[in-house]
Amino acid sequence: MKHGIYSIVGQFFEKSFREEFTRFGLPEKYYLSFWIKFIWDFSIYGASVEDFFVYKFYEKKHYCKSNYVTLRNSIWMIHVLNKNGRRELVEDKTIFIKEFKDYISREALDSTKMNYQNLEEFIEKYGKAIAKPAGGFNGNGIFIIDKENVQQSYNIIKKNKFVVEEVLQQDGILRKLNPKTVNTIRVNVINKGGGKVCIVNAILRSGQGDSVTDNICAGGIVAEVDIKTGIVFTCFYDLNGKCCIKHPLTGTVMLGEKIPVWENVKNTAIECAKRIDNVVYTSWDIAVISGNKVAVIEGNTSGNFNIQQVARKEGIKYLYRKKLKEFSSKKYHF
Repeated sequence: MKHGIYSIVGQFFEKSFREEFTRFGLPEKYYLSFWIKFIWDFSIYGASVEDFFVYKFYEKKHYCKSNYVTLRNSIWMIHVLNKNGRRELVEDKTIFIKEFKDYISREALDSTKMNYQNLEEFIEKYGKAIAKPAGGFNGNGIFIIDKENVQQSYNIIKKNKFVVEEVLQQDGILRKLNPKTVNTIRVNVINKGGGKVCIVNAILRSGQGDSVTDNICAGGIVAEVDIKTGIVFTCFYDLNGKCCIKHPLTGTVMLGEKIPVWENVKNTAIECAKRIDNVVYTSWDIAVISGNKVAVIEGNTSGNFNIQQVARKEGIKYLYRKKLKEFSSKKYHF
């Protein structure tokens, strides 16, 4: 039985490994040697298949790989830091739109508490809306509702748990960046308790192609923002590690540009983190919308370290160790 379980796990890894190996367009002659390297990196560093390829572990030395927050590290961190917190306040979007109503800057409906007429009137008022699975992540399952597909959309969202939201508008440099998606800043926060909160880093996100989200797993691109100045200090990167000085869709350059109302963005993330005081590590996707208003798109308590490390082109374990050391005298080994 034990042997059977290991065989199933091995088959799963190999299938996933083959898919990623092909996606990255690597020469077939390296397949076996890379597979052996992956098994080693999985055992030693806790790297997932995605970690291995996205962070290019196959060409890195030990001291570089050991500084990456891998899948095993992230699972450990979330379990230790957030296990006692009320994570459902942000992880369930139907709860989030109520608990953070004063921060979201948009009208939203809970699919479990609406009827067809409510949806029809909502679309009549706004022209279109965005539907999101209540427990969704990585941009999965999100779609646009307009006057042409109200009935079809209603049938989908009533069978599942969704939120339906007003589509926000941006202006200035952030609209110019990509007018097809709402371009957000993910602000990652450590909550020390007692009202003491620190920002670890901030990542600007933008969509590509026909995607309605800016999520990197849905083809988006990311760049890091200096937390003191609000200035974008890296070029954009996609999940394959490709560097883009200009946005591939619009040609807009963000390197050296400052995010509008940056202090408001930071303060909003800090205040939201304080609202769930018993959760140590949180991430907040924040948009600067028309009129330089700040809107919280969603919160996250399970981390997403890939965009942080892709944007910086290096591991950031040292950064989290430093912030957690400030947070507690307790040593966190990860």
